[in-house]
Amino acid sequence: MKTIVFLFHPEDQEHAARIGAQLLSQLDRNVYNLWTTDNISASGSLLQQLEGAINTAWAVLVTIGSKGTDQSFENICAPALSRRQWQEGKTAFGRIRIDLPNPTPMPNSLLDWPSINAGPTPDYMQIAGSVMRMLKLDAVWSSKLAVEKAVETLAAEMRRPFADIAAQIAVGRPVTLLVGPYAPVEDGDDGSCPSNVRARLRGLISDDLLKAQLGAEPSNVSPVIWQDHLATLCLLSGDQGIVETINRAMEEVIRTAPGDETGPPTTFHAALAELAEALRDFRHGAPADTALPALTLISFCPGLRAERALIARNLSFERAALQLGADGRARLKRELYVPDQGNAAAARSSSDSYFLPESRPLEAGERCEAIRLIKLAGSRDLDDSVPSHLAQTYLTLCAFVANFEPLVSAVASGPYIALGGGLATPPLQSAHAILLRPQLDRGSRRPRLALVPTVTQSPDLLRRAEAHHVEQLARVPGSGFNRIDLVRESPLSFIRALSVALRDAEAA
Repeated sequence: MKTIVFLFHPEDQEHAARIGAQLLSQLDRNVYNLWTTDNISASGSLLQQLEGAINTAWAVLVTIGSKGTDQSFENICAPALSRRQWQEGKTAFGRIRIDLPNPTPMPNSLLDWPSINAGPTPDYMQIAGSVMRMLKLDAVWSSKLAVEKAVETLAAEMRRPFADIAAQIAVGRPVTLLVGPYAPVEDGDDGSCPSNVRARLRGLISDDLLKAQLGAEPSNVSPVIWQDHLATLCLLSGDQGIVETINRAMEEVIRTAPGDETGPPTTFHAALAELAEALRDFRHGAPADTALPALTLISFCPGLRAERALIARNLSFERAALQLGADGRARLKRELYVPDQGNAAAARSSSDSYFLPESRPLEAGERCEAIRLIKLAGSRDLDDSVPSHLAQTYLTLCAFVANFEPLVSAVASGPYIALGGGLATPPLQSAHAILLRPQLDRGSRRPRLALVPTVTQSPDLLRRAEAHHVEQLARVPGSGFNRIDLVRESPLSFIRALSVALRDAEAA
């Protein structure tokens, strides 16, 4: 049995107890034993028991809080640690210093120890996870998640972040996925990506001068997102009914995308739905933060591809989307969708467009435990839902920050992953800064990734340019992207790997 000695000041008992509890939940207790001063017995002196524990320790953890260390540490533990280091060398046993809030005074004997900064509001699970990583130990939950099998398909630099995400899921943390506007296109899915919307908008421009300025080839124009600057050019052409025309054209492009009104779910959205189902099923057998859904999907696509994929697997979900009323004012429409076998069969069909089940508004305080879908650019099945231009999108999001913040609060509690390109587009940057950055600033740091592959099949110049300069996102102040790690990985590969880890998990 290998012993990990955990030393702390009596004033830091509460912090230490929580860190110890998290460590015990991750350690293989058939191999490792956590020793604290609570293990001191009536037989034998304090000196003998403390020295004996340190002399045989496989690793030693010391917390430093506002009171520093106590007299027993200064008089017994510090000399024993120094003697062992002098006799056996500093690598003879693991040494970690855990700095709690206001860690003063700092003993000189611990200054050169590898340290973990708990921050002003300690996250005890994350501290324990850092201890496990620094000691190069696999947590017991790793035997329940097929992490090794899952990472076989991922790039080498993705394996450590993937394991961190799996660790959070294993202890019940909620997952948030931001689906970029180009994410389905990265791995070959066709559909209502911005390039298709842009092509339709170009056809609406009647002004000859504006057409000449755009150039002959659609690829000469760098798109922004669903409602890009071409919508503004359409308005400049002078057609008073252009807003309605744009809405109809955009809705038609979105609706006719594969896997939306017709056709079974496409590869990307089918993988999203499979992951949603795996997270829902895994939550039933794991500890969970039941105040939040297991999965929150945030999308800018007004189409129904995500809904169709979820319903095809007969998954219940909560959906929140903005809708503009007859008076021009927006409201947040939150509804619960509970499909039956008929809805699921229709969603899997290649031709049936009537797959949405009857929905009902969520009552106060009600939510769907497993899946929440948030559509920031409206939804095509809601009248007057999709904003016509960028300014309207920005203003609406700003006005509804208070309504949306509780719905995206999982970003502060668990892993957050942005999928695919288009993260540099102004609407997504604005939404990220307005809605998600405040959540990223709260609490302790969680695994946060942006998966943007270097190679893309998108025809859009903006996406291709972003593929080679995506690191610039991390330098945009105030966007929130400067708080996440950028990784070159296929969104589809990541989703599938996470599903493998969950599906092949051993029974707890």
